[in-house]
Amino acid sequence: MQRVSGFLVLPLVLSLLLCLLPSSSARPAVPALLCGSSNPGRVYMYMGGKSWVPISPVLGYSVLCMVEYRGELYVGTTSEFGMMSGVGRVWKFDGSKWELVGDGLDHNVNALVVYKGKLYAGTSLNGTRVYRYEGGKRWTLVVDYHWYPWGNNWYGVRCMREFKGNLIIGDTFWDLIALWNGKEFYPVQPYETGSCIYDLEEYRGRLFGSATEVVSGSPRTGGTGASCAISTMVRGTYGRWRCSGVNFIWVTSQESLGSGTVKGT
Repeated sequence: MQRVSGFLVLPLVLSLLLCLLPSSSARPAVPALLCGSSNPGRVYMYMGGKSWVPISPVLGYSVLCMVEYRGELYVGTTSEFGMMSGVGRVWKFDGSKWELVGDGLDHNVNALVVYKGKLYAGTSLNGTRVYRYEGGKRWTLVVDYHWYPWGNNWYGVRCMREFKGNLIIGDTFWDLIALWNGKEFYPVQPYETGSCIYDLEEYRGRLFGSATEVVSGSPRTGGTGASCAISTMVRGTYGRWRCSGVNFIWVTSQESLGSGTVKGT
Protein backbone atom coordinates (compact mmCIF):
# COMPACT_ATOMS: atom_id res chain seq x y z
CA MET A 1 0.00 0.00 0.00
CA GLN A 2 1.33 3.41 -0.91
CA ARG A 3 1.90 5.82 1.96
CA VAL A 4 1.93 9.57 1.61
CA SER A 5 4.21 11.68 3.78
CA GLY A 6 2.63 14.71 5.35
CA PHE A 7 -0.82 15.11 6.79
CA LEU A 8 -2.25 11.65 6.07
CA VAL A 9 -0.38 8.41 6.78
CA LEU A 10 3.18 9.01 7.99
CA PRO A 11 6.13 6.62 7.44
CA LEU A 12 8.89 6.22 10.02
CA VAL A 13 10.89 8.93 8.34
CA LEU A 14 8.92 12.04 7.38
CA SER A 15 9.22 13.47 3.90
CA LEU A 16 9.29 17.22 3.61
CA LEU A 17 6.61 19.52 2.24
CA LEU A 18 7.81 22.77 0.71
CA CYS A 19 6.80 25.59 -1.56
CA LEU A 20 9.07 25.63 -4.60
CA LEU A 21 9.58 28.97 -6.27
CA PRO A 22 9.49 28.61 -10.07
CA SER A 23 12.51 29.69 -12.06
CA SER A 24 11.60 28.75 -15.63
CA SER A 25 8.65 28.72 -18.01
CA ALA A 26 8.46 24.94 -17.64
CA ARG A 27 7.18 25.39 -14.08
CA PRO A 28 3.89 26.74 -12.79
CA ALA A 29 3.44 30.51 -12.63
CA VAL A 30 2.82 30.27 -8.87
CA PRO A 31 4.69 28.48 -6.05
CA ALA A 32 3.99 24.74 -6.06
CA LEU A 33 3.29 22.58 -3.02
CA LEU A 34 5.11 19.26 -3.36
CA CYS A 35 4.75 16.07 -1.36
CA GLY A 36 6.98 12.99 -1.18
CA SER A 37 5.52 9.50 -0.77
CA SER A 38 6.66 6.04 0.28
CA ASN A 39 5.97 2.58 -1.15
CA PRO A 40 6.63 3.66 -3.85
CA GLY A 41 8.64 6.85 -3.57
CA ARG A 42 7.27 9.55 -5.85
CA VAL A 43 6.92 13.33 -5.81
CA TYR A 44 3.42 14.78 -6.12
CA MET A 45 2.25 18.31 -6.88
CA TYR A 46 -0.83 19.81 -5.25
CA MET A 47 -3.44 20.93 -7.78
CA GLY A 48 -6.07 22.25 -5.35
CA GLY A 49 -8.98 20.71 -3.52
CA LYS A 50 -8.09 17.06 -2.91
CA SER A 51 -6.13 16.67 -6.13
CA TRP A 52 -2.47 15.64 -6.24
CA VAL A 53 -0.66 14.57 -9.42
CA PRO A 54 2.65 12.67 -9.68
CA ILE A 55 5.45 14.65 -11.31
CA SER A 56 8.12 11.96 -10.98
CA PRO A 57 8.59 8.31 -11.82
CA VAL A 58 9.25 5.90 -8.95
CA LEU A 59 12.48 7.19 -7.39
CA GLY A 60 12.89 4.39 -4.85
CA TYR A 61 11.04 3.06 -1.84
CA SER A 62 10.70 6.42 -0.11
CA VAL A 63 11.20 10.12 -0.78
CA LEU A 64 12.81 11.42 2.42
CA CYS A 65 13.62 15.07 1.74
CA MET A 66 13.47 17.82 -0.89
CA VAL A 67 15.13 21.17 -1.43
CA GLU A 68 15.44 23.77 -4.18
CA TYR A 69 19.00 24.54 -5.26
CA ARG A 70 19.93 26.93 -8.06
CA GLY A 71 16.45 26.78 -9.54
CA GLU A 72 16.20 22.99 -9.61
CA LEU A 73 14.58 20.45 -7.29
CA TYR A 74 16.77 17.92 -5.46
CA VAL A 75 15.21 14.89 -3.78
CA GLY A 76 16.78 12.49 -1.27
CA THR A 77 15.59 8.88 -1.24
CA THR A 78 16.20 5.36 -0.04
CA SER A 79 15.84 2.44 -2.42
CA GLU A 80 14.35 -0.24 -0.15
CA PHE A 81 12.13 -0.77 2.89
CA GLY A 82 14.03 -1.08 6.15
CA MET A 83 16.53 1.40 7.53
CA MET A 84 19.65 -0.59 6.63
CA SER A 85 18.54 -2.44 3.49
CA GLY A 86 18.32 0.52 1.13
CA VAL A 87 20.79 2.68 -0.79
CA GLY A 88 20.75 6.45 -0.39
CA ARG A 89 20.32 8.44 -3.59
CA VAL A 90 19.78 12.01 -4.77
CA TRP A 91 17.67 12.91 -7.80
CA LYS A 92 17.50 16.23 -9.65
CA PHE A 93 14.49 17.67 -11.47
CA ASP A 94 15.02 20.59 -13.87
CA GLY A 95 11.34 21.14 -14.62
CA SER A 96 11.16 18.62 -17.46
CA LYS A 97 13.32 15.57 -16.68
CA TRP A 98 14.67 13.65 -13.70
CA GLU A 99 18.34 12.72 -13.34
CA LEU A 100 20.15 10.57 -10.76
CA VAL A 101 22.97 12.77 -9.45
CA GLY A 102 23.96 10.88 -6.30
CA ASP A 103 24.19 7.11 -5.75
CA GLY A 104 25.59 4.91 -3.00
CA LEU A 105 25.21 7.64 -0.37
CA ASP A 106 25.04 5.21 2.56
CA HIS A 107 21.56 3.82 3.32
CA ASN A 108 19.28 6.86 3.46
CA VAL A 109 19.55 10.48 2.32
CA ASN A 110 17.45 11.94 5.13
CA ALA A 111 18.30 15.62 4.77
CA LEU A 112 19.22 18.08 2.03
CA VAL A 113 20.14 21.66 2.85
CA VAL A 114 21.74 24.66 1.17
CA TYR A 115 24.50 25.96 3.45
CA LYS A 116 26.72 28.90 2.48
CA GLY A 117 25.63 28.57 -1.13
CA LYS A 118 26.44 24.85 -1.43
CA LEU A 119 24.16 21.80 -1.42
CA TYR A 120 24.73 19.24 1.35
CA ALA A 121 23.23 15.78 1.89
CA GLY A 122 22.98 14.13 5.31
CA THR A 123 22.88 10.32 5.45
CA SER A 124 22.32 7.67 8.09
CA LEU A 125 23.37 4.27 9.44
CA ASN A 126 27.05 4.52 8.53
CA GLY A 127 27.62 7.03 11.29
CA THR A 128 26.90 10.73 10.90
CA ARG A 129 27.96 11.64 7.39
CA VAL A 130 27.46 14.83 5.41
CA TYR A 131 28.35 15.15 1.72
CA ARG A 132 28.88 18.33 -0.31
CA TYR A 133 27.62 18.37 -3.89
CA GLU A 134 30.33 19.19 -6.45
CA GLY A 135 28.17 19.05 -9.59
CA GLY A 136 27.44 16.25 -12.02
CA LYS A 137 27.38 13.08 -9.95
CA ARG A 138 30.26 14.06 -7.67
CA TRP A 139 29.93 14.32 -3.88
CA THR A 140 32.64 15.03 -1.30
CA LEU A 141 32.43 13.56 2.21
CA VAL A 142 32.94 16.50 4.60
CA VAL A 143 31.64 15.06 7.91
CA ASP A 144 32.31 11.49 9.04
CA TYR A 145 31.59 11.17 12.75
CA HIS A 146 30.71 7.96 14.56
CA TRP A 147 31.13 8.23 18.30
CA TYR A 148 29.89 10.71 20.87
CA PRO A 149 32.53 11.66 23.49
CA TRP A 150 30.61 9.77 26.21
CA GLY A 151 30.67 6.61 24.10
CA ASN A 152 27.19 6.70 22.60
CA ASN A 153 26.97 5.93 18.91
CA TRP A 154 25.84 8.50 16.35
CA TYR A 155 23.63 6.63 13.90
CA GLY A 156 23.36 9.28 11.24
CA VAL A 157 21.77 12.52 10.12
CA ARG A 158 18.02 12.92 10.52
CA CYS A 159 17.76 16.67 9.93
CA MET A 160 19.96 19.69 9.18
CA ARG A 161 19.41 23.42 9.30
CA GLU A 162 21.60 26.49 8.91
CA PHE A 163 21.52 28.72 11.98
CA LYS A 164 23.69 31.75 12.75
CA GLY A 165 26.33 30.72 10.23
CA ASN A 166 26.56 27.11 11.38
CA LEU A 167 25.00 23.88 10.18
CA ILE A 168 23.00 22.25 12.99
CA ILE A 169 22.65 18.46 12.71
CA GLY A 170 20.19 16.16 14.51
CA ASP A 171 20.84 12.43 14.93
CA THR A 172 18.52 9.80 13.45
CA PHE A 173 18.32 7.49 16.49
CA TRP A 174 19.43 9.32 19.65
CA ASP A 175 18.60 12.72 21.10
CA LEU A 176 21.91 14.12 19.89
CA ILE A 177 22.56 17.48 18.25
CA ALA A 178 25.80 18.77 16.75
CA LEU A 179 27.16 21.89 15.10
CA TRP A 180 29.34 21.99 11.99
CA ASN A 181 31.00 25.28 11.05
CA GLY A 182 32.24 24.15 7.64
CA LYS A 183 35.43 22.69 9.08
CA GLU A 184 34.89 21.17 12.52
CA PHE A 185 32.10 18.98 13.97
CA TYR A 186 31.05 19.79 17.55
CA PRO A 187 28.50 17.76 19.57
CA VAL A 188 26.70 20.47 21.54
CA GLN A 189 23.76 18.78 23.26
CA PRO A 190 24.21 16.11 25.97
CA TYR A 191 23.15 12.53 25.32
CA GLU A 192 19.60 11.87 26.60
CA THR A 193 18.75 8.28 25.59
CA GLY A 194 16.77 7.40 22.49
CA SER A 195 14.38 8.65 19.81
CA CYS A 196 15.84 11.05 17.27
CA ILE A 197 15.83 14.72 16.38
CA TYR A 198 12.97 14.83 13.90
CA ASP A 199 13.21 18.43 12.81
CA LEU A 200 14.85 21.80 13.43
CA GLU A 201 13.04 25.10 13.04
CA GLU A 202 14.08 28.72 13.62
CA TYR A 203 11.60 30.90 15.47
CA ARG A 204 12.14 34.48 16.68
CA GLY A 205 15.90 34.19 16.47
CA ARG A 206 16.07 30.84 18.27
CA LEU A 207 16.41 27.32 16.99
CA PHE A 208 14.05 24.60 18.21
CA GLY A 209 14.63 20.87 17.84
CA SER A 210 11.89 18.27 18.18
CA ALA A 211 12.22 14.70 19.44
CA THR A 212 9.73 12.09 20.63
CA GLU A 213 8.52 10.68 23.92
CA VAL A 214 8.33 7.16 22.47
CA VAL A 215 11.22 4.79 21.80
CA SER A 216 10.42 1.71 19.70
CA GLY A 217 6.75 2.00 20.58
CA SER A 218 7.26 2.20 24.36
CA PRO A 219 6.60 5.43 26.32
CA ARG A 220 9.69 6.99 27.86
CA THR A 221 9.28 8.42 31.36
CA GLY A 222 12.40 10.60 31.44
CA GLY A 223 14.96 12.25 29.23
CA THR A 224 14.01 14.38 26.29
CA GLY A 225 10.28 14.26 25.97
CA ALA A 226 9.22 15.99 22.83
CA SER A 227 7.22 17.16 20.05
CA CYS A 228 6.26 14.84 17.30
CA ALA A 229 2.77 13.56 18.07
CA ILE A 230 2.15 14.04 14.36
CA SER A 231 4.75 11.38 13.63
CA THR A 232 4.34 9.04 16.60
CA MET A 233 0.55 9.20 17.00
CA VAL A 234 1.14 9.19 20.76
CA ARG A 235 0.26 12.01 23.13
CA GLY A 236 2.11 12.73 26.34
CA THR A 237 4.30 15.36 27.95
CA TYR A 238 6.18 17.13 25.23
CA GLY A 239 8.97 19.62 25.11
CA ARG A 240 11.72 21.00 22.97
CA TRP A 241 15.33 22.08 22.84
CA ARG A 242 16.17 25.73 22.27
CA CYS A 243 19.51 26.72 20.77
CA SER A 244 21.21 29.99 21.67
CA GLY A 245 23.67 29.55 18.81
CA VAL A 246 26.13 27.43 20.76
CA ASN A 247 24.29 25.60 23.56
CA PHE A 248 20.94 23.83 23.68
CA ILE A 249 18.53 24.45 26.56
CA TRP A 250 15.65 22.09 27.41
CA VAL A 251 12.32 23.92 27.24
CA THR A 252 9.20 22.09 28.41
CA SER A 253 5.80 22.34 26.78
CA GLN A 254 2.41 20.67 27.06
CA GLU A 255 1.74 21.10 23.36
CA SER A 256 2.80 18.72 20.65
CA LEU A 257 4.74 20.26 17.80
CA GLY A 258 4.41 18.95 14.27
CA SER A 259 7.47 18.57 12.14
CA GLY A 260 8.67 22.00 11.09
CA THR A 261 6.02 23.78 13.18
CA VAL A 262 6.60 25.93 16.24
CA LYS A 263 3.78 26.72 18.66
CA GLY A 264 4.12 29.07 21.58
CA THR A 265 7.25 30.91 22.64
